[in-house]
Amino acid sequence: MGLTLIGIMTWCYSDGDSTRVALVSMAYIFAGSRMRFGALKLWTSGHLQKELPRYEYQKRRWQKAGKTNVALAQQIEAIIQGLANASYLALPAFIIAANTDSQISIFEIIGIIVWLAAFAMETIADIQKLAFLKAMKSTGINNQVCNVGLWRFSRHPNYFAEWMVWNGLVIAAIPSWLAL
Repeated sequence: MGLTLIGIMTWCYSDGDSTRVALVSMAYIFAGSRMRFGALKLWTSGHLQKELPRYEYQKRRWQKAGKTNVALAQQIEAIIQGLANASYLALPAFIIAANTDSQISIFEIIGIIVWLAAFAMETIADIQKLAFLKAMKSTGINNQVCNVGLWRFSRHPNYFAEWMVWNGLVIAAIPSWLAL
């Protein structure tokens, strides 16, 4: 929800060029909404009734490292992620939305193209993995590595694409940063 709020705040409170503000705001709103709807789907399907495996793994790592207050460590981790949203992830939006120049730069075009391609890739990878998991469940096969579609080429194409989403926004922010 934090990314969606960054997009909404950028749209409502920016004095920059309206086209530029709309583009960057929509990028944040789409990215945040995609994650929010994914989380809602996990919640409504009951997957959030128990701890996700990656968090169980992190708890074991903390305990192995000697952390005795795992609940506190979890809260600190959540706060760090929230601060990242409120600072590092918000910077490209706020920098781009401050640019009043009506000329769109080639860097902004390239950045938006990278963002669109990465957003599509992330969505496709998630759809492919869900289809793979459903197929494995229907055949009763457990503990298989997803190796279909984009997953043939990378162990985590969805994470790579998420990283590229942010790279696209950083590229698009270069002209606005220089203008500041």
